[in-house]
Amino acid sequence: NRLNISAKETIKSADIFNVLGKKVMSVNINKTKQSIDVSNLSSGIYLVKYAVNGITGTAKFIKQ
Repeated sequence: NRLNISAKETIKSADIFNVLGKKVMSVNINKTKQSIDVSNLSSGIYLVKYAVNGITGTAKFIKQ
């Protein structure tokens, strides 16, 4: 029920999208590590889009 993200540099923000592309969560972080509570999300596959030092990246995770 927790999504842990970390980076060498400060993570500004993270947005979580479902497989249909709908944004289901948005989090301001401003740290190098964060544990995000995803317990309110349904089981399924999600994408997390994050911003680090002006660069945007994405990662996939599965909520069981």
